[in-house]
Amino acid sequence: MKLESMTLLDIMVEYPQMEAVFHEYDTKDGKCLLCEELFESLDKVINKYSINREEMLNKLLEKIDYL
Repeated sequence: MKLESMTLLDIMVEYPQMEAVFHEYDTKDGKCLLCEELFESLDKVINKYSINREEMLNKLLEKIDYL
């Protein structure tokens, strides 16, 4: 399954080592992405918060490479 189409919950179940990356992108007003958007797709979260797609995906994929 393509990472961008997975929900944050699915990603965390499959790749728990990615949690630290998500916390890097917690919002400026203190909202936790995993707390607020757990059931949304990564693609929707990236768009909603105007996150740099390439940067975030690269950081997440690096975590998979370390398995």
